[in-house]
Amino acid sequence: MWSKGVKNIFTAPGVWDTLVFTYYPYGNAQGYFPNCHCQHGPNECAGNMAEACLMNVYNDSSVWVPLMMCMEKNGGSPMSDWQKCEAQMNPPLTKTAEVTACINGPLGVQLANDAGHATNSLQPPHQYTPWMVVNGKPIGQTGLLEAVCDVLGASKPSGCSQVTSSSSSS
Repeated sequence: MWSKGVKNIFTAPGVWDTLVFTYYPYGNAQGYFPNCHCQHGPNECAGNMAEACLMNVYNDSSVWVPLMMCMEKNGGSPMSDWQKCEAQMNPPLTKTAEVTACINGPLGVQLANDAGHATNSLQPPHQYTPWMVVNGKPIGQTGLLEAVCDVLGASKPSGCSQVTSSSSSS
């Protein structure tokens, strides 16, 4: 997800600044912590909690989105990748102790369960991951930048200049 659609809207000039972006790190999990079962096993559940804690501690998508992109690129263990990625940011991020306390404490459980409740409350319900929605309408797994630029109307930022509008092609 991060290396495709989200990276495109994050790096397209001016586009990210027009968005209210919400991300729920839950995927196709079932249940809630401490009895959460993730589609790809315990490592995915740990990664979901790490992402929820990173989002909470850094509380600025311009900081945590690059962290998520780095973690996906590394593709190893989310519990060590977030620390590696934190150190690789420019400038390096320094809230390792806060993130670790979140992951290992009740706040991490609460945040992970909040993401689960939010995912399970989506209307229409998510059918796969990533489940991307623009203005309440699911858009599938591709075309996030195009969908975002379509809804911006006449006030499109420069990052939309190379995008073919789906409404103009229909």
